[in-house]
Order: sequence, then C-alpha cells, then structure tokens
Amino acid sequence: MRTAILRLFLFALLATLVACKPGVPDEYIQPGEMEDILYDYHIAMAMAAQNPQGNVDEQVTAYQDAVLRKYGYTQGQMRASMKYYMRHTDRLHDIYDDLAVRLNDESKELGASGTDLSMMGTSLNGDTANVWRGASALILSPVPGTNSYSFAVKVDTAFHKGDRIMLEFNSKYIIQEGSRNAYAVLAVTLGNDSIITQALRITSDSHQSVYIYDGQNNGIKDIRGYFIFPQEESMLPSTTLKLLFINGIHLIRMHATATPTVNAPSDSAPVKRPPAIPIPQGPVPVRTPK
Repeated sequence: MRTAILRLFLFALLATLVACKPGVPDEYIQPGEMEDILYDYHIAMAMAAQNPQGNVDEQVTAYQDAVLRKYGYTQGQMRASMKYYMRHTDRLHDIYDDLAVRLNDESKELGASGTDLSMMGTSLNGDTANVWRGASALILSPVPGTNSYSFAVKVDTAFHKGDRIMLEFNSKYIIQEGSRNAYAVLAVTLGNDSIITQALRITSDSHQSVYIYDGQNNGIKDIRGYFIFPQEESMLPSTTLKLLFINGIHLIRMHATATPTVNAPSDSAPVKRPPAIPIPQGPVPVRTPK
C-alpha cells in the first residue's frame, strides 16, 4: 500500500514539474512561428536562387524581409529571438527536428528523395543495397548541440571482401551571410584494423557523395562517420541565421563485380590456342609501383 502511494506521489510530482516548465518568454518569437519563418526562409532563398536579378545577396535579404513582414516581425526581433534560442539549444534542437521532417516531406513530394542507382552502373539486387538506418533528413547550425550528427552502421555477413561504400545526400543551405563550410566524414575499419577515412567539404547546394573502396580485399569490420557544421574560429556567439539542411541520405554498399568466364560452345570447332609462354627459371623479378 505504501509503495503504491509513493509511486502515485512521485508521478504527481513529475507531472507538476513538467507542467511548470517555463515556456519561451513572450518577447521572443514562439517555437511554432519560428519554425514557420525558417521554412519560409527556405522557400524565399530558393526563389532568389531561381530568379537571380542583380545582386543575389540583396535579393535574398529582400525576400527575408518580406517573410518577416508576413509574420509581423522586424529584423531586430528576429536577431533577439535567435540569440535566445542559441542560448537554449534544447528548444532550438526541437525546432530543427520538426523543420527537418517538414523539408524532407517537401523533397519527397518533389521526387527528390529517391536514389538513382543506375548512375552507379548497378541495379538494386543482392550486390547493391542501401544500409543507412539513421535519420533520412537533418538540419545543422554552427551552434554547439546542433552542429553535428554522427552515425555507425552494423556490419554483418551481407558485407563481402572488396566492397565499395558510398555515402550520398543532398545539401541545402539556409543562410543570411558568412561562409558555407560544413563537412561529411566517412570512416571504414578494415579486417586488418587499418582505417580509411574520406572527408567531403560541403560548400554548395547540390547532390554530394563520398566513397571508400576495400581494394585489398581485407573485409570491412566497422563503418562510422559524421556530419558537422563547425563554428568559425573568429566568430563570437552570433544571431546570424546559418542552417544546413541535409536530406536523401543513403549509405550504399556495393559488392565487387566478378569478371565473367567465357566458355566455348561444346559443338564448335576446337579452339586454336596461342603457344604457351615459357616459364622463366630462377626468381621472378617483382615490379615496385612508382
């Protein structure tokens, strides 16, 4: 009886603490509207990129001002709100998660989420598979707590020696000013415990890919990697809007293609074979690659 009462008391206390969690102060843009503004920023920047007229930066600023007027806010209110959310990264992270889902749904509607495996000269059969099990879309910003996403892929018997691993995705920046300087890193541990790492700098809005090849047939033991949008060293905590939207993430495992064996038809004439090449006596010289 006492145990049941204690559990009931703890549950009520927890519910009270959750209910008393302070919301975003009224002087700042609320999370729902902030998400809507960032989504409209994305649309505005896409419009500016598709219809360049004169100075692109000035055009982007004009589109962003139009978005703020739509919601009844000024640039000063936007900067103050961004400063607040950057101090409360848990709230900012929730906004980014919801925005990533929204942008990913938009990309699917536009048909941008599929992978055209024919571009790699393979088809989706037992030799090629998407082994990605992480988030299909994410948003990064150069703010601690929201500026990186790491992943690890479990290697099983479906992986073979000589496999090629390719990480591919689409990148889209939503940025007011500053450099576009994010990275995607792919690292593969081979059967002999050596590690191959490839890093890709993300500087544009486009389809991106990076791959690693087990050329020595050692086998693959482990696959890891991460996306990161680092803060510039000279940059103090800033209210400048800088976001990187990544979607259509795939990690493609491709088996090595064996060279087909050609057999002569059984009812054909005997095949005339070239003369045998004499085998040299003594040690065979080894050619060292240059």
